[in-house]
Amino acid sequence: MTTRFDPFRAQAGTAAPKSAKARRMLAAGAFALALPLAAPLAAQAETIAIAALVEPPSLDVANAYNANSRTVLGNVFEGLVGRDGATNEFVPELATAWEQIDDSTWQFTLRDGVTFHDGSPLTAAGVAEALAYVWSKDNGFQIRALGGPEMSFEAVSDMVVQVQTETPDPLLLTRVWQTYVPSAEHIRSHPEEWGQVAVGTGPYKVKDWTRGTSITLEDNESWWGSSAADAYGAIDFTEATFLFRPEPASRIAALQAGEVDFSERLPGELCKAALAENCIESPDTTSTYFRLDSTNPVLADHRIREAMSLAVDRETIGELLLGGAAPATMIVGPASTGYNRDLAPLPYDMEKARALVEAAKADGVPVEATPLKLATMSGGFIGNDQVMEVMLEQLKQIGITNVSAEVMERGPAWQDVFIHAPKPTDPTRGLIALHKHTNDPYDFASTVMAFYTCEGRLSVACNPEIDAKIAAAVSLVGAERQAALAEIAALTYQDLWYIPLHHEVRFHGISDRVSFEPPLHAGVRLTDIKLR
Repeated sequence: MTTRFDPFRAQAGTAAPKSAKARRMLAAGAFALALPLAAPLAAQAETIAIAALVEPPSLDVANAYNANSRTVLGNVFEGLVGRDGATNEFVPELATAWEQIDDSTWQFTLRDGVTFHDGSPLTAAGVAEALAYVWSKDNGFQIRALGGPEMSFEAVSDMVVQVQTETPDPLLLTRVWQTYVPSAEHIRSHPEEWGQVAVGTGPYKVKDWTRGTSITLEDNESWWGSSAADAYGAIDFTEATFLFRPEPASRIAALQAGEVDFSERLPGELCKAALAENCIESPDTTSTYFRLDSTNPVLADHRIREAMSLAVDRETIGELLLGGAAPATMIVGPASTGYNRDLAPLPYDMEKARALVEAAKADGVPVEATPLKLATMSGGFIGNDQVMEVMLEQLKQIGITNVSAEVMERGPAWQDVFIHAPKPTDPTRGLIALHKHTNDPYDFASTVMAFYTCEGRLSVACNPEIDAKIAAAVSLVGAERQAALAEIAALTYQDLWYIPLHHEVRFHGISDRVSFEPPLHAGVRLTDIKLR
């Protein structure tokens, strides 16, 4: 059996049940294709090789928040705060404590005894200087794409750094978490090496980089985490080599041949079939959904929208077409602030769906006379064209027969439907758009403002109650923010202008020599990979 991450039971650590049909089909595929894993050819007890999907474009700390760079650089650099792997709550990293002084000011107390790889000590003055450089408007590094109000950084004592924002920023801690701290001493001494040499505080240091082939890290013997009770893990390997293999078949072959112990981000079905129990599921930040035109006389009827949701066999579709994706109740996943764990996916109930459609027809809703169109973007997410075809048949079976389907190529039409998404003014358009949403800030507020407010860029409807509640929620923090956003989630769940489908999952392959407990924030750190 594949180790399964279930967002609805993540904290309990139990596995979600699979349909009998899904189990039979997956088992058959695994029996036919799975090959035994060879013992690592040259593995030493304290070294590890990892087959990585993408090579970082540089060692630029200001781009390390990106998943493609974070896989490597997340072992070299650290931030002021981290995230707990089980709850995704903010936890100490280079800062041991933090507090909000006023609406726009936060202070972070730094950890004693931390040194950078170049031997320079962690100080408030150095942190303030380094973060100001990373976020500088003049430098214009990629990290500024994360948005948010401008920040200034100041050392208020030897070990306390203050962060001030131009306007209140309830997502300040998220931006701080996404920002790694480089050595200010190295920036001053060797500015020409920016992006080419990585000097952080993390458990590993860069030993060698053969561009286009591999990056090798070596353990940092001076890492503070080796003696701290609140460290986010332990160093199990003296050396780690990341081999860049963009083709999934190549990453799987490397694992089967014993060339590597870990192969990241594999296609679900291929991973399960080839690796069986050595295929590990991990959470992702992406969720899929249907978005419905609100002015269409058929889709405007709540019974029709509910019927469409009931016609989605989320478990089977997720298992057979999406590699094990979990049924969703929201278009953000369980790692996001505001995720409402009290909501449950609507059951798969074709009989009730047909009854709702018939009731709408009886009340004069022009179901048969009004054309609808399912649309998805070519390559929008793996399996989206298959999901669309399944749903086309399901809609016809519940009595929504005047419906067509189209896979749209990137271009002006796609931009209008999936990116700009102007509120539908043509009631005859009747669009049912199948797409995905990635919530990188791990916070439902940004999604609410874009997707559900009356003036939201991707909104198709207007619920003044949601507007009022999000206006009150955006300035909240902590438990109050979680509660307020979860309340808004319940309203979006009822409205069904967006029908949540699935939370995508990532798949990694591991050898028999190591174990891996996937963190809720979807990252992979060497300290999370353990020798058995």
